[in-house]
Amino acid sequence: MKVFVSYRSTDRAAVSQLVTDLGDMGHEVWYDQELEGGQLWWQNILDNIRGAELLIFALTPRSLESYPCQLEYNYANALRRHIIPVMLAEGITYSLIPAVLQERQIVTYVKRDVNTFIALNNAIRRLPPAPPLPEPLPEAPSVPISPLAAAREQVTHPALSYEEQVALLYQLKGYLGHEEYDSAARGVLERLSQHPTLYASILRDIELALKTPSPPPQFEPPPAAAPPDPFADLAPAPAAAPPPAAAPKPAPVLADKMDPFAPAAATAPNPAEPNQYDELELRPGEHIVAEYKASFMGGTLAAMAISAVAVTALVGVALIAGTAAARKARERRLTVTSQRLVFQPPAGSNDSPTEIELADIVKLDKAFKLGDPTIKLSTRNGEDLQFSLVAAGVGYGNREAFIKVVQQAMADTDAGG
Repeated sequence: MKVFVSYRSTDRAAVSQLVTDLGDMGHEVWYDQELEGGQLWWQNILDNIRGAELLIFALTPRSLESYPCQLEYNYANALRRHIIPVMLAEGITYSLIPAVLQERQIVTYVKRDVNTFIALNNAIRRLPPAPPLPEPLPEAPSVPISPLAAAREQVTHPALSYEEQVALLYQLKGYLGHEEYDSAARGVLERLSQHPTLYASILRDIELALKTPSPPPQFEPPPAAAPPDPFADLAPAPAAAPPPAAAPKPAPVLADKMDPFAPAAATAPNPAEPNQYDELELRPGEHIVAEYKASFMGGTLAAMAISAVAVTALVGVALIAGTAAARKARERRLTVTSQRLVFQPPAGSNDSPTEIELADIVKLDKAFKLGDPTIKLSTRNGEDLQFSLVAAGVGYGNREAFIKVVQQAMADTDAGG
């Protein structure tokens, strides 16, 4: 399903995690990551609302006050698009939620875990197909312009009457202390204080107004960390690190920095601990591009959700523990080199490494296996390999960034690099 996410920029950390989860449910998600002003920006938003089947409104105390957000969900409602408010923060008074949102099912996603993942996934999948767009289309809302834009323009006029100066002062003072507009209002007041036609009494009032304290900086909470892994004790105890290799390797590429959707637990690749794996023998002219952990059994939030449902129907945590143990047993160090992909089992394992030549890869894409976000790789020989990237705890790796790293390595190989 094509999903448009409406949110306020101050909630971007929590929203980026929500976007990641929606993508791992199999939905095509669009949200404005830059929030730049101007007609092209707003037209792009309206185009994507019309092209979506569902608008998800990131419900927080701040987003309820956002005028652009109001325009977005009201326009989606006029277009007969599905709307699901997803609550990302506490402190919301239900009676103050606009009617267009109150009449929809509100999904709580304050605590990002298996149960909320399942609840949101079920709410979306129960939606009927989106109806066709109305004909003719409803009138599109105008670009939401800052309320201070007109004041800023008026201050540049070469002459201002006393009445105009009083009106400007009164308007700008009303935005002092506002978490979003305080700084801009102070800037316009500073500009007004330097106006050549300013009256002395107005200047005194401006100086007094500017002495009022500014609001404290907005605090954007960090992304919620991945839940702690209840099966961490199943991992082998760390051993002493081996001596460094004779030939130094280039530093692994921090591939996940390329993807703004990466969850906090997987902001950077999670390279396998070197003490658990044998040293990879490099070919002449070969070098390491990046290292990850991978598993042929998955182990993501979606997979744990399936396990949790099964356990609820059965007898406790034994099945989850078994699933985690199996995942641990199937973990591999995945090394991307300038020539191949190597899935290397832990040292002492009876399994053999799996090697895929970059030149043999014909397809590399995101896929799903029993609800588990995975990566599917196909070769020229008709072989298919499906695996998950493993991050801390029950989190998941950044598949899009990994695919970009491999594609770049393949391009460099083709170019003779």
